[in-house]
Amino acid sequence: MDSLLVPGQLIYTSFAGIGFKTLASGQVPTDIQQAFIELVAFRHWDASNPPSSGYRAVYLHQVTPKHTLFGWLYEDGVDDRSRRHVPYFICYYLMQPVSAFQLENIFTWLHNGPVAMIDRHSPPATLETIVVADLWSYQPVRPGVAIPSVVRKRSHIALQQGELLDLFVPVDQQEMVSEVKEQTYSQQKANLSVYGHQVVGYIVEGIETAAAAPNENAAITETEVIKPPAITPNKTSKALYGGGTTGETIRLLIYIVLAGYLIGGGLWLVGKLLSGRTVEPYRSQSGVKSKSSVATTYSPQERISLGAKILVTADTTADKQAGVQAFASGNLTTAITKLQLSLQLNRNDPEALIYLNNAKAAQLRRLKIAVSVPTGGNLDAAKEILRGVAQAQSEVNQSGGINGSLLQVEIANDDNDPAEAQHLASEFVKDSSILAVVGHNTSDASFAAAPVYQQGGLVMISPTSYASNLSGIGSYIFRTVPSSRAMASILSRYALRTANIKNIAICADSQALVSQSYELPRRVDGRGF
Repeated sequence: MDSLLVPGQLIYTSFAGIGFKTLASGQVPTDIQQAFIELVAFRHWDASNPPSSGYRAVYLHQVTPKHTLFGWLYEDGVDDRSRRHVPYFICYYLMQPVSAFQLENIFTWLHNGPVAMIDRHSPPATLETIVVADLWSYQPVRPGVAIPSVVRKRSHIALQQGELLDLFVPVDQQEMVSEVKEQTYSQQKANLSVYGHQVVGYIVEGIETAAAAPNENAAITETEVIKPPAITPNKTSKALYGGGTTGETIRLLIYIVLAGYLIGGGLWLVGKLLSGRTVEPYRSQSGVKSKSSVATTYSPQERISLGAKILVTADTTADKQAGVQAFASGNLTTAITKLQLSLQLNRNDPEALIYLNNAKAAQLRRLKIAVSVPTGGNLDAAKEILRGVAQAQSEVNQSGGINGSLLQVEIANDDNDPAEAQHLASEFVKDSSILAVVGHNTSDASFAAAPVYQQGGLVMISPTSYASNLSGIGSYIFRTVPSSRAMASILSRYALRTANIKNIAICADSQALVSQSYELPRRVDGRGF
């Protein structure tokens, strides 16, 4: 969706002195209003058998591939004619094709809840357009409904197959209670793997979109991207492995960042890619200090590997060691054999799988991204993120790659150390073959490295950094998770209004950026808002 999300709006409910009526904003055509009544309102509300008090649900229906309706249904109590269990439908209308990125944004919106509601006792003549800066900062007026993972997956498959989306998800009372329960450690680790896989998927889909674009040498126009600012190219972008035109490469980079743009929302970034990358080393002005002493002979390259060194030493086997040595010497056939043998002993070693994929891709046309994880600072988190990345890389390469090019992944260990993250970011920026970086894990590491990527014009997409102020650093910096402040706002409303929890203990690290994001701004009188 656009950086400002601007759908049309429809509402169907019982208004005082009027009765049941549909209100719509000006850009919603009459035939779409009729489709809303037939596909949504009449279909999902049975007046003879209404749901219980407090019921809510979400829905998404495509009238055509370019006309999508999605929104919320609430049981809204009694109307002025003493009718009980009055429905309140809120519907947003999009008049454009829905991509995989936009579908995830819609799911996020449905989970968060609607932006605004009108008073049934004093309805306006028409509805205004909904404008939201981004999906993480607005305050929903009512809670939404989480979309189950199986529904999300089936919806993405249907979208890929060209089917019209049609789903209705009511709230599950048991799920409402479980929303405030703490995740187990194993669940948290599993989520990291999902996040890593998700970020690579966003990057790959951006590359595939660019590769499929017709007329490789055509100039980039406003119809090919979403509202880019007018910026004149002043530097030739990098070329693909195995060749490729400048026009193809520029378009490729545009769509990689467009992927992050659609994930994070609210950033004007596309035109900035046209200005090229600055590859000068970043000189830190933030005074970030490393948690560990670094010798003057230290080289960040010691922490980076495409397959020539083992970073996850806990999973070392004799075959893996032999495979890495063969990779370093250029003996790819032996490297592939030895890494396959190592994976037979430890099938859950993501580093070995990534190196195996890299070795297979080394003799062919290939594209390269990097992933920075804390193999020395938080090994469990690092391995889970790598598992998601390895799975996504395997899926891409086993399906034939991206327009004939296989995906290579360079792994780096930042130890969750801000200074190390800065050093590694500088190395990534200098490597013109790297298209994007998955990372970093903690907000402190991401926040320290982000200015390096921004200055160098390299896209960074973090799967796990929650600090609120990360979003404002620049147009090349993205994340696929909401900010801690946004999550705290949703959890606190649920705890107070739904679960009726009065006593809440908060454990936080006052020095950590992610914990600082929970603090609300202070008013002039010193009291919180």
